Amino acid sequence: MDVFVFQMGKVGSSAITLALRERGLNAIQAHWLGKETLYESLEHSLLNVDLDEEIAFRGEQEWLQNLKNTRQLLWYQKHQRKNGQRLRIVTLARDPLSWYWGHLAENFDLYGPCMQRWYQQTFDQAPDDSRHAAWAFHESMFERLRRIDVPVADAAFPDAAVRQQVNGGPASFLSEQMMKLRLPTVWFDVFFQPVLGIDVLEQPLCNGTARFDNAYAEVLLIRYEDLPHSLNELESFLNLENLTLPVINQTADKVMPFNVKAFAREFEPDPKAIAALYATPFCQHFGYQSR
Repeated sequence: MDVFVFQMGKVGSSAITLALRERGLNAIQAHWLGKETLYESLEHSLLNVDLDEEIAFRGEQEWLQNLKNTRQLLWYQKHQRKNGQRLRIVTLARDPLSWYWGHLAENFDLYGPCMQRWYQQTFDQAPDDSRHAAWAFHESMFERLRRIDVPVADAAFPDAAVRQQVNGGPASFLSEQMMKLRLPTVWFDVFFQPVLGIDVLEQPLCNGTARFDNAYAEVLLIRYEDLPHSLNELESFLNLENLTLPVINQTADKVMPFNVKAFAREFEPDPKAIAALYATPFCQHFGYQSR
């Protein structure tokens, strides 16, 4: 059986994929699929000379893998079934702020130096350390979010984020990271629905899960926070029994200049910015609320 674990990242997908492979399924992780996304990623990442080369080319292998994944998706869209079965897709949603801090920790080896350069350019002096730079950077990022009068999930939000200045400092990296913060709230609209034609917001959750289908695919959506309690639903969806998920924490294996999890607990984002983030249709549908 072919299974795409098609999700926004930092939602336990590595554990799910490994568990399914161990049970003999052809499980493939993907954060994006489709011809249009391949073209856009090539233009905005690999061929974007304004991105640091290391950041741009970190996605090179992912781009090649998604080229193969898209071919497989197109095969199912054309033929609909393989050995009498439709493609199975598992997807997950996660609280956007929790997702962002996890993403930051996972990629801090890239983002940390950018934040230090941002600090140097903005304040014309070097930060005391990586944590100092990250703190100042996120204060400015959430301050910018508070000032933008376009709803976070609106298609015009990215342009508004680029135009909004904070403290007279350089805008580009702040805008890029704000798009990362926003990503979970629009991921299903930008990456999922255009490819599969399924609007996950149209159907309410039942015990943290929902099922969808079309002519060539069956989809199981799981709220990340409910994943430990949703294994029975996952087993039923894939015709498995006694499924267990291995403990995988790729971020914990990385060397960090400071504890990003502790940073996230101590940092207090601007309340109005957080209210704007959680006012999105995504957060309202999945029951995510500002804390």
